[in-house]
Amino acid sequence: MDIKKNGFYLIKKEFFDKINDPYIPTKENRPVFFCIQDKKNSELWWVIPMTSQLDKANKFISKYGEEKCYKFEINTTMDKSVFNIQDLFPITSKYIDREFKIDGVHYVIKDKNLIKKVEKKASKVISMAMVGEKMLNTSVNVQRIKNILEQEINSEKNKKLEVENIDINKSNGQITNYNCFTGEPINIENHSSGENKWMAKKDVERLEIEKKENVKEKIGKIAVMMTEKEMEDYRKNKGMETKEITNPSNEKKLYIIPVPYYNISDLKITKEIEQKFVPMKEKEKSQEIEKSKGQGIGD
Repeated sequence: MDIKKNGFYLIKKEFFDKINDPYIPTKENRPVFFCIQDKKNSELWWVIPMTSQLDKANKFISKYGEEKCYKFEINTTMDKSVFNIQDLFPITSKYIDREFKIDGVHYVIKDKNLIKKVEKKASKVISMAMVGEKMLNTSVNVQRIKNILEQEINSEKNKKLEVENIDINKSNGQITNYNCFTGEPINIENHSSGENKWMAKKDVERLEIEKKENVKEKIGKIAVMMTEKEMEDYRKNKGMETKEITNPSNEKKLYIIPVPYYNISDLKITKEIEQKFVPMKEKEKSQEIEKSKGQGIGD
């Protein structure tokens, strides 16, 4: 979704489940104001939750003065509406559920003076938060949220590059290596023989295929679509280190995983085995891990 600066949006529950910050405002259907695009990472936005606690905000403003009260700013474009600046936090567009609308129209602030005042206070609060200065003992841990989102952004970029590399090889007429049992392309170093058909180590062992002398497995990378829970289970089954995920998302995501392979030129392939080979898939870039003990992802 394209973001309109100074627009209001509703956030997916998935974001709050993933971040799991005890102090972040999570009231259902609470609109947030998309205020500032991060200077160092354009995919990050700093958003401000709204509150109707007008009396509380006015008390702070009266005590400290409007310009020095960085916690709140009255939203003069709506009745009983306050920018809860002290609880701002970063987010990415993937976690936007939908636009916040009034009478069917996306609510976007156009008052330049109000925008200027909110941005000035928000910038101050962001600067304080990023050097560890908390306005309250119950302040949102924005540094932790920012780190989580940046790791997610970098991970998704790397996965995209892995998939694009496969497509580039195809378009340049280069050898595209693939799993001869599934037809799925794999990202793996070309074999010296020029043969592009590979067999997962798991399948070689399952079918008891004999290997030629001094043959070593190679590690390839494949793209798969899985939920966070499926990925966690996959890593556990492989004996890999895992981090327990609180409220894992059911949304399928693209993961790049390492899988050991043998090139078929290094194996003693019988005619019976060769009859099981399938042609390479041309268009599909990813596959789902099957839970059965059949073909699966060939790992």
